[in-house]
Amino acid sequence: MALIYLLEDDPDCSASVEQWLARAGHQVKIFARPHEFFYEVSKQAPRCAVVDWRLPEMEGIDVVARLRQLLSTGVGVVMLTGLDTEESVVRALKAGADDYIVKPGSESIVVARIDALLRRMTPAASTLTQIDRPPYLLDFGRREVTVAGRGVELAPREFDLAWILFSEPARLFTRQELLAAVWGRNHEAGVHTVAQHVYLIRRKLALTEHGFRLNAVYGTGYRLELPSTKEPA
Repeated sequence: MALIYLLEDDPDCSASVEQWLARAGHQVKIFARPHEFFYEVSKQAPRCAVVDWRLPEMEGIDVVARLRQLLSTGVGVVMLTGLDTEESVVRALKAGADDYIVKPGSESIVVARIDALLRRMTPAASTLTQIDRPPYLLDFGRREVTVAGRGVELAPREFDLAWILFSEPARLFTRQELLAAVWGRNHEAGVHTVAQHVYLIRRKLALTEHGFRLNAVYGTGYRLELPSTKEPA
């Protein structure tokens, strides 16, 4: 079961999609206006967001771009729209959408495409809601990090980067992997941006003080070492 947010101002369409996804075992929350959607996102991140293009207040493509700024990893994004042109598909994907479904769609197609997207997402992000590596506790839904019970404020992309590194300690992540996962493949950020965020994570979370090491591997990337992990000979 996945938590899915549906941003759709057509009540008939939203009722149908909610019913389809609920029958597939997912939990669905419906929003008619972007400001309601983003308010809920700020409290709890979904596993997937399904967004219409034509909305009150702002276009769906702008919703997708803003959502990617807030949650650049761990959340699948699907555009569900009546626009059926090559240009609209390309714009949506460049804005950060993972898939594009043309209305009205059928139950089998909509459910199959969303389930396929959820399967494609990284195993760590798709199965974990919390990472507990004492004294650190990362809560993906709340986008919160606590150190020995004390909250530490991280910027959105700092949290995304910390989540990836803490999800698979001892794994060497290349800089390009981290750039693609946190900033997106089409983003203009470079390796120096990753280095800056690594520095901030080290400092804000006081990793060294608690026996953790976030090591830079020359010319490659970064690896988080747990206190009990020894350097290979």
